[in-house]
Amino acid sequence: MLPGPRGAAQWERFIFARKDAPGLTHYLGFGDVNGDGRPDAATGAKGGPHATPGTGDYFAWWEAPADPTQVREKHLVAKDQSGATNIHPADVNGDGKVDFIVSRGHGRGIVWFESPNWQEHIIHATMKEPHCLVVIDFDGDGDIDAATATNSRRGSRTTDKEISRHISSAETRSRTIFELLISTWMATWIF
Repeated sequence: MLPGPRGAAQWERFIFARKDAPGLTHYLGFGDVNGDGRPDAATGAKGGPHATPGTGDYFAWWEAPADPTQVREKHLVAKDQSGATNIHPADVNGDGKVDFIVSRGHGRGIVWFESPNWQEHIIHATMKEPHCLVVIDFDGDGDIDAATATNSRRGSRTTDKEISRHISSAETRSRTIFELLISTWMATWIF
């Protein structure tokens, strides 16, 4: 067993993705995706003009091996995801399986992918540049909640009515939805 962060004389570096995470990958999500008790990692790769041509525009997760010092195995969740940034594992529909909630922070949209075949469900198709994403039980009611923020100066302002329509069409349990404007940034509780 490896020592914890406070007990280690220095931190050791372990590579979890060896040359199979191209395309300007962004934020990491962690959770036990496959039920083996180990922390799997997930990320989105935004692609675009600054990426090596033909790379990016995907969401994927990497399966944690029994030996955490070894490289992880990549599993593609979805391709053709322009502007992919955030991905978090969570049981969105309450069926006991780990799904993924994702944002296209360098593009448009918030979606979730249903396990086990990663069927895409649109939460909000047109939200522009929802760059950050937090998935946690904010209100303590026992189910997951999700929030994102987008820069309203770029024409991305979204109304409660518009978000509610997209949430109900995503076939999720009913959720309370509200917006909170913070300066020029719009934070939106999407579940």
